Amino acid sequence: MFEVLWMTYEGQPLIHQREFSKHNDVKQHIVTSHVEPKLFAWRNCDVALRNWWNNQIESEFLLVIEWDVYINEKVNIIFGNTFQKGATFQEIKTAGKPWYWWRESSKIPMRPAGVVPFGVALYDRDALNKICDPKYDNLFRQDIFCELRMGSVLLDAGVPMNAFGLPSISYKNTKVSGKGIFHAVKESQILLARE
Repeated sequence: MFEVLWMTYEGQPLIHQREFSKHNDVKQHIVTSHVEPKLFAWRNCDVALRNWWNNQIESEFLLVIEWDVYINEKVNIIFGNTFQKGATFQEIKTAGKPWYWWRESSKIPMRPAGVVPFGVALYDRDALNKICDPKYDNLFRQDIFCELRMGSVLLDAGVPMNAFGLPSISYKNTKVSGKGIFHAVKESQILLARE
């Protein structure tokens, strides 16, 4: 039904992969950004996803998660057994909603939109194929914050965008409590459990 792509950068281990694997028996892929500085790699992590994608999966859906996503439950229980077509993020930003990254919208040659946070996203194959259309090549060569660029490209490509709406997914540091999916969790939960 789905596969997973872990995104990280050089020197940053996947501190939550073991816990994820205990609960989810799915094919996992890893993309490690070797771009320096790390701030540039973080701002442009959608480029790493796009460069990696070439129909690399056998499943219909790809769950993209960053190194600081903690999942201690089956993904099918968290999201339900039916995933929505298109691309799903925690929140979709559209014009009129306050958002820090609108300040870069002058770099976007189409109607801007945002997807927040980039760290947890579910794409179907069609959405991934559409963001790889060569007409977007120049846009993905620029330094534009990933959540703004990806949301704008998805909107322009006519990809349905959906929202998870889960309280445990945020761009801010999040505490793990109970079972589910949590972002951003910057510390190993294994080490914290031993303390």
